[in-house]
Parts: sequence; structure tokens; C-alpha cells
Amino acid sequence: MSGWNEVIHATNAGGFWATETVEWNGSGPAGIAVAADGTVHIVYRNPYENDLVHAWWDGFGWLTEPVDGFDTDTGYDPSVAIDGADALHVSYWEPNEGRRYANNTGGFWVTETFDDYPWSGWSDTAVDGSGGVHTTYWTDFPRYAMRDAAGDWTVRTVIGGVGVTGMSVAVEADDDVHFTFGLDDPPVLTHGTLVAGDGVDQNCDGVAE
Repeated sequence: MSGWNEVIHATNAGGFWATETVEWNGSGPAGIAVAADGTVHIVYRNPYENDLVHAWWDGFGWLTEPVDGFDTDTGYDPSVAIDGADALHVSYWEPNEGRRYANNTGGFWVTETFDDYPWSGWSDTAVDGSGGVHTTYWTDFPRYAMRDAAGDWTVRTVIGGVGVTGMSVAVEADDDVHFTFGLDDPPVLTHGTLVAGDGVDQNCDGVAE
């Protein structure tokens, strides 16, 4: 979680809840994921450097590194997922650039823009067993984007003409994709699933629309 100028990590690994400061210079939403070896990874925006930061626990303390934002205002609303090789995949927003993606699969950070819509928020990210990256986020309407193992992106509007509050995505072991979001009007919690090869099943009736 993140306070105004502070990123805080909370865990009940010891049988009770404990908190600690990861970074004093952090703000806005933060993304968190845990690797297979138990390493905790957090991504967040540093408002003083205007960049996207990755922090991780090395067993003794929190280490940090910049991901994106060299002379650029970026790193808003990040979400992170970890693949089977413990590489990180991050979705985040950059003003005047759009929705961006970063990964460190090659041992260093590589970034790209995959949706040039001028603003977005409420993102979540997941990785499937084939290495595909799935991310949901809100622009003027809920969107879903998928990056396949070859690095090609497909971006879809889930449902148009509606406002939403929050979006989450999860992938089953057989790579079926599920996402959820809340509609503003009427206030309804909505579940959707991707129908392979056809599009998005907007009302969960098994038919892509």
C-alpha cells in the first residue's frame, strides 16, 4: 500500500500483522507480487523523481531501482505480475504517452507503449502459463489488453459507454482469463471472461459480443 509520500509493506507472515516503510518518497497506488522463492516485489511512482520504481526485499532490507522515467513524468497506477521464471511484468500509465508495459525478462528493464489512449487507471496484471501477459485498466471505459509470447499486443474494449470503479484480472491454469469491475451506474459488480478467438463475453452467458 502507499501513503501520500510513503510506500508501506504489510504482512502477516509471522502470524500477526506487521508493517514497515519501503520508501519514503512514494505516492499513489502501488502494485505488489510475490515470487516463487518468497521475494516480495513492489512497484510504485516516486513523485519527486517522476519515475516508476521497483523495490524488492533481499532478506536484509529493501532495495530499489528505476524502471522507467528518465527525464519523463511516468509510473502512475502501476500493477505487477511475476511469470514462472520470476521475471516481472508491469503495466502503468504515462501522461501524454498512454498505457505502458515493462518487463525484466532479459535481466534488464525494457519498456513500450501498448495503448496510446491519453489517460488510464485502476490496472491489474496477470501472466499465463504460456508467457502471455494480461492487463485490465480503465480509460473512459474498461479495457483488456493481452501481450502474447511473441510480444504482440491485442487491445479490446470490454464494454463501451460505461464508467467503472476498479478492475482486476486473473488467469486459470488452462489460461482462461477472468476479470471483474464495478459499474458506476447502476452500481453493479461485474464478472467477465474471455472467449478464445472471439472476443469478450460481456454478460457471462458464454457468448462473445
